[in-house]
Amino acid sequence: MAAGRKPGADQGALDFLRGIHVGCAAPAVARGSHIGPATPKDRMNDLRRVKRTATFLLLAASFPALAQETAPAPTPAASPVAESAPAPAPEAPTATVAASAQVESTEEPAPGRHPWRGSSISYGLTSPTSRTIDRGFQLTYQPSLVHRLDLRPEWHFNEQLYLRGEVLFAQEFFTGNTTTYGHQIVWSDPTIDLGFTGVEDRYTHIRVSGSLQVAAGLSKAAILETRVASLAPGVSISRRFALLSGLQVGYNARLTQHFHRFTTGQNVGAAVPEMCPDDNVSCIFRSNGALNTHTDIAHGPVVTLSPTRRLSVSASFQMYRGWRYEPTKVDNDPVSYQPLVDPGTSDGWGFAASVSYDVLPFLNVSLNGNSFGPQLTADSQRENPLYNRYTQLSLDLGLDVEAFLQRI
Repeated sequence: MAAGRKPGADQGALDFLRGIHVGCAAPAVARGSHIGPATPKDRMNDLRRVKRTATFLLLAASFPALAQETAPAPTPAASPVAESAPAPAPEAPTATVAASAQVESTEEPAPGRHPWRGSSISYGLTSPTSRTIDRGFQLTYQPSLVHRLDLRPEWHFNEQLYLRGEVLFAQEFFTGNTTTYGHQIVWSDPTIDLGFTGVEDRYTHIRVSGSLQVAAGLSKAAILETRVASLAPGVSISRRFALLSGLQVGYNARLTQHFHRFTTGQNVGAAVPEMCPDDNVSCIFRSNGALNTHTDIAHGPVVTLSPTRRLSVSASFQMYRGWRYEPTKVDNDPVSYQPLVDPGTSDGWGFAASVSYDVLPFLNVSLNGNSFGPQLTADSQRENPLYNRYTQLSLDLGLDVEAFLQRI
């Protein structure tokens, strides 16, 4: 017996554990057991049984907790009342989930994916260079400087179809001879194009696209020739090449049918080319009393090279032919004048070039030159298509509406 321990301490603890063992693991009186005072051997056997019982109880107590951590909770048996009751409604989404769904639904599309992509507003200065710089180019010196505002809204229905409108406002800084009063604001014919972005051949990579343009006769040039409206289908054939940041070569053509009240012009209108939209070159053939052009076609090649993603250079050559109304037949006409050219047609040609640079993702600046004019001079000589009395330069500043709205 260890020193310092009471002789009855082990005996009391042993009797307490024996009671647990006897009550939990063994019968009250074991078969063949000795009844009477416990011997040392009996106490050793009882101590072993108590230890085994205690170990068993500890394992039994820890097993349910371990099973609860590793195994799924059992499904309780449904009572008859629970079976007949309807299933509970699913929980409503939390405020966080609802807010995130709302953010996803109102998220702005990526640039270039809005329906109004391609819409632009541009401001520019245009001057007939030859007549403004060279005083001896004409008999009468008439300088000209026009500032312009060009509105081009655009709406895409899908990847193939779109609508594009355009109207141009202009004002002469100098004293003009084609307006009612000085510095008068004039405008072009409003146009609407129903465009088709086209299809591309998978083998040759040639793309064919087109548009149908409708113009309302509201400009001074239209009032001059009593033009009510114009209908102009156009087609474009192009191919892109992997050169630098892109090279595109194409050929454009547009046939225009004009509708007039009279076959001859009735009023004075703008006769300067800077008042004409790029795709309505026939508006420069204006003079009071001349026969109106009922049908015309403009066509020519165009090349666009992009040395970098921000810089592009384009050049084009355009040819034009218009057909006038037949003159009124007069009996016994004493006039014996024989024109040198066909009076029933009008022809024009010219070269155009442009250099464009994207200063910002939404801001573009371009320098443009255009020498389009009549093919023949007044004495039936060939007009130089590169530089002539109709040559003009313009400096334009363009704003991409979609890209600008993305950044405000």
